Parts: sequence; C-alpha cells; structure tokens
Amino acid sequence: MDSELIELVDSVSEKARNNTMYDSVIVERLCIEPRNFLYEELNTLPVGTGYKGGTARSILKHSLYKAGLVDPDREDIRSELDFDGDYDVLVHISENISEPSEQNPIKKGVIKSFADKGLELEYKDIEVCTDIEEYFRTRDITQNEVLAFRESEDSWGLYFTPHAVKDSVEGVSRSMKRSLHTGFTDNYFIKDGKIILTERQLQRVLVRGLKGHAKSIQLPEGTLEHYKENGLNDGRIFSFLKPYYLKGDEELEKAVDYLKVLGLVGDDNYKDIWQSAFWSMLKYLVFTKGETKYLIPGRLLKDPTDYEIDKWITETTRDKYYRYLGRRQERNLADMNVTPNTKTAVHFSDNRLTFYNFYVDMEAEAA
Repeated sequence: MDSELIELVDSVSEKARNNTMYDSVIVERLCIEPRNFLYEELNTLPVGTGYKGGTARSILKHSLYKAGLVDPDREDIRSELDFDGDYDVLVHISENISEPSEQNPIKKGVIKSFADKGLELEYKDIEVCTDIEEYFRTRDITQNEVLAFRESEDSWGLYFTPHAVKDSVEGVSRSMKRSLHTGFTDNYFIKDGKIILTERQLQRVLVRGLKGHAKSIQLPEGTLEHYKENGLNDGRIFSFLKPYYLKGDEELEKAVDYLKVLGLVGDDNYKDIWQSAFWSMLKYLVFTKGETKYLIPGRLLKDPTDYEIDKWITETTRDKYYRYLGRRQERNLADMNVTPNTKTAVHFSDNRLTFYNFYVDMEAEAA
C-alpha cells in the first residue's frame, strides 16, 4: 500500500497545484485494510457507513506517515495519530431525508450497531448523506475532504481530494469555496470582489490551528481584515471559547490569546472577554428568544439534548435560510448584485464506484 500511496500522492499533489481554484475537484480512492490502523473501529463500521472528520483525518495521516510522506513527530501529525476515540460517522442512504426528526431512526440504527460492538456514539456524531459528491463539496476545511467508507463486508476505501492530501502533508488549515451553502448555512460571501468566509467557516479553520491539527492557517484575502474591522459576533466568540472555558482557565486564556494574535478580539483580560460574550449570549437567549430555562445557573454551558438540537435546526436555521433566499430573490428582481450560488463539480477518479446504502428497519427503530 505504501508504494501505491506514494504514487497516488505524487499524482494528486500535481492536481492540487494545477487546481488552486474551485471549478472542479477529483476524489481519489485508496484501498485500506483494518489490520493497518484502527482495526476495531473499521471493523465496527456497518456497510454503507464511513468515518469522517477527525477519525478519517487520523486514518489519512497514518497512511501518509506509513508511506514516509510526513514526520510522525511533527505536532500536527502526532496530535491526530494519537486517536482519542471521538468518532464522526457518515451514513449513506438513498432516500432524500432532510428533517432531523426523520433522520433519527437511521441514526438510532447506527448507534445500536456500534453499541452491539462495544463502541459508543451519540446522535450529534452522525451525519446522514444521500449524495457523496455533496459530502465532498461541503466540508468545512480541505483536510476534512476525506472519508473512510465500508463498501462491503470485506472492503474499505479511503476517499480523499488532492487538497486534503496536500494540506495534510503541508500542515495547512483552510477552507475552499466549493459551495455557497452547507445545508441551510452560508459558507462565504463576496465583498468588494473578495471572498469572505462566514464567521462559522472562519471558526472551523481557526479551531484546527488552535487544536494543533495544522501548522498554519490560510484564509482568503480580505477575510481577516474584514473581521478585524467589523469584529466577531458575541455569539461566535462564545461558541469559539466555550469548550476551552469548560477545560479551565489555562485553556481559556490560550484560546483568547490565539484570537488576540489574529486581531479578532481586544486586549482586555481573557476572563473579561469571555464574560462579555457569555452575558451577551445569555441576554439574547432570554430576552430576545424568550428561553427562560437558560436562567438556570450553568444551563447555557451544557450541551443541548438531541431534541433541542433537532428543534433548533428545524425551526431556526431553516427559517433563517428561507428568509435569506427571499432577500436574495428581491435583490435579483431589483437587478442588485448577489453572491453567485455556484458549486464545484466533483468527479471520482474511478467512475465505476458504487456507494452502498446503510440499511435500517425504519419501522422497528421508530417503535
């Protein structure tokens, strides 16, 4: 496998150099064997499911290390080779199901399958997908353009884009303009002819750097300057800092200092910056949204339940998206400029590939 990967990396690195823009992307496939890495985890996958996110990055970087293409002692490589058991799973199905409540029986089936083999999953760890091309088009950063997929009982494929390999080898965290939206959420907008990442996408790029999963970050020209000038929303600062607050003062101060170096927050004491974002978020939830349950001490810092997540996605994000589409249509009718809703074309190097579906007895799981 090592020589195969070296040849493949040489090939895709050339493709990445020649495809620095966003018109198309080619997804490569590498046959992987569970005995090489994460044996139990790969064998646990049901057919029609795969690992995404940190789990898939770990498998890709291990493959690059085994092929001699990255230094295992490099911090961003070592941090992901030491797999922490935090699973992110993709489920491939044929039905077009978008409502979270309709996805729950599928997720429940995956959770049961993992539990039967001794591994624990939560609803939030699972993404339901009906289109693998769309999956590769909507990843937050290039290093996440990778998928370790169980194709059959005895076959696993590692799928990745040229930029996933290139940026993993070089230790870069960045976002590519492959799709205007991920679900109901914007990924970028155009200002003065420049691509500006949305706050959510910016956070995703920065988090990889802060966690040590990348040596450097790369942002579209104009993005950092935009947020230095306009500032980050308090809710975004809260979202960025919350995990580090829960780990203690040392981690919180480290996260605030990271934002300070980039010029995204002021020079105030790290605790003051956190408190400002916290109280702003609390006031918004209580007085604007009427969520009085957040008056319970500490409630804001706890992870929401699956029901709350589903309700929030369904009622809030979707409604915001449709309001956005209405404003977009109004601007179009008034001949005003709007950000083009373009999508990168995704091609597989082997066009004979078949991504099998995960099967679950929907009626049994709903019972």
